Amino acid sequence: MLEHWKTKGLKLLHNIKTSWISILSPLKCMLGEYKSLIVKMHMDVPKKKLVIESLDMLCNMELVFGLPCIYPMLEVVHMLIKHAQR
Repeated sequence: MLEHWKTKGLKLLHNIKTSWISILSPLKCMLGEYKSLIVKMHMDVPKKKLVIESLDMLCNMELVFGLPCIYPMLEVVHMLIKHAQR
């Protein structure tokens, strides 16, 4: 069970409401720590009712398969925005 707790030491960041592209950094962090996040939330379910909704959302198959597909697109859009701002 301890092997599921190994992380890269990343910190989950909050989505900034000013720009939809701001989801890029939190998404990268979440995808990198997905297994540890799921294990921790699963262990917290009996203690915290709010965790149940988040865990259900993170285990949704559309989300599990969709987020890794969206991430490369967000990276490209982010690079285009940075290039356009120069």
